[in-house]
Amino acid sequence: MKIREEALLDRGYNICIAGLIVILILMLTTNDLVTDKVSELNRMLFQNDTEVHYDIVSHELPIMISYTKPGHQSDSVINDAIRYVLSLFGCKDDKPISILAAEHPLFIPYSDMMLYHPALDEEIELDLQTELKTGEPGEIVIPSDEVISSGTKTTLDKDLNTEGISVEMPVDPSYDYNNIKFINETGYNIHQIVQELYENPFPFYFDKNKSKIIIYHTHTTESFVSRVSDIYNSEIYTRSDDPSENICRVGRELYLSLEKYGYNVLHDTTVHDYPVFNNAYSNSLKTISGLIESNPNTDIVIDVHRNALDSDVKMRLPYETKEGTVAKISFVVATGEIGLPHENWKQNLQMALRLTTILESMYPGITDPVYISKYRYNQHVSTGALLVEIGAEGNLLEECIRSSRILAKAIQIMLS
Repeated sequence: MKIREEALLDRGYNICIAGLIVILILMLTTNDLVTDKVSELNRMLFQNDTEVHYDIVSHELPIMISYTKPGHQSDSVINDAIRYVLSLFGCKDDKPISILAAEHPLFIPYSDMMLYHPALDEEIELDLQTELKTGEPGEIVIPSDEVISSGTKTTLDKDLNTEGISVEMPVDPSYDYNNIKFINETGYNIHQIVQELYENPFPFYFDKNKSKIIIYHTHTTESFVSRVSDIYNSEIYTRSDDPSENICRVGRELYLSLEKYGYNVLHDTTVHDYPVFNNAYSNSLKTISGLIESNPNTDIVIDVHRNALDSDVKMRLPYETKEGTVAKISFVVATGEIGLPHENWKQNLQMALRLTTILESMYPGITDPVYISKYRYNQHVSTGALLVEIGAEGNLLEECIRSSRILAKAIQIMLS
C-alpha cells in the first residue's frame, strides 16, 4: 500500500511538471522573455539579506528554491513560468513579500512594518547618540501610584459619548498631496481643505520669548520592545509605568531638545491611562486644560504617542539614516466630526502639514500618512495642538529617542 501511495504521489508530481511545461510553451508563444530577477527579488524582500531570503523561501516554498538560491542565475524562461504561476495565486514578482503573505497571514503586515529607506546623501547636523537622563529642572514628573498589571491588553480608546452618532463615509479615504500622504476616516473633503490651507493659510503667531510649548502623554504607559525579535512574541507586554522606559522618555528627549533651541517648554508625565485605560482622554483633558490655564502663553501642545497594531505581531516602523536607525513619525489630526465641538481642527491640520513637509525635506520617507480622525482627542484645547506618533511598539526606545530630536529640529525650523 505504501508503494502504491508513493507511486500516486510520483504520478501527481509528474502531472504538475507536465502542466508547468504546457504553461511554459503557451507563454513562449505569446510573451517575450523577461530578464532574470533573482537578485532583484532578494534586494526588494530583505534589502540584500539574501541568506534570510533563502532560508524563508526554502521553508515556505521548496519548489521555488532552485530558482531563488543566492548566487545562482536562473534561466529567464523558467522565471517567466514562475512569474505566471505565482500570479495565479495572487503573488507578484515585483513584490516578493506577497509570496509569503499568500502562504501565511503573518506576513501580510510585513511590508508596512519593515520599510527600508536608504541613508541620505545630505548631512543633517543632529546628534542622534542616545543618552538616558532623568530629573531635569522644568520637567513635571508624576509617576503612577500603582504597578501596571500585564494580565490584560488594551485597544485604542475613543472620545466619550459617541454612541448613536452617524458619520458619513470618507470622501477621499487616502490620497497624496505635494508628496504628503493622508488617510481620511471622515466625511470631509480633505483634498479640498488641504489645498485651501496651502493657498490661504491661517496666521500663526509664536513669540520665542513669551510663548510656551507643553508636552504631555494621554497614553502615558506606552512602551517598546527591548529587541527587534520581540515583535513576534505575543507574550511581550509593551506597557510600563517607568517613565525612563515608556513614551515619557521619548517626550522627555523632545523637551530637552526644544530647550536646547531656546524654547520655553513644559513636560508633563501624569499617568492618564492606568488603571482605567478607557478614561485616558478624559483624564488627560483635565491635565492639559489645567496646564494651559496655569500657562496662558501656551501656543503649542503636543500629545506624544507611539503607534501599535491590533495584532499578535507588533508594529515596527524603522527608518535608516547615516546616524543610525530611527523611528518613523506621523500625525493624527482630529476633527470632532462625531459631534464634539472642535473649531481649531483646520489650524491643527495646518501645523501637522507644515511639520510633515519639513520632516520630509530633511529625511524623505520618514513620515507615515497624516491620519484624519472623526474623533477629537482633546485637540480642541489649542490652535497649535498636535498628536504625534513616534515609532510603534515594535521599535526600540533609542530609535524613538533619536526621532524626537529630529522632530524638535523640524519644530525649530517651523518656528524660525
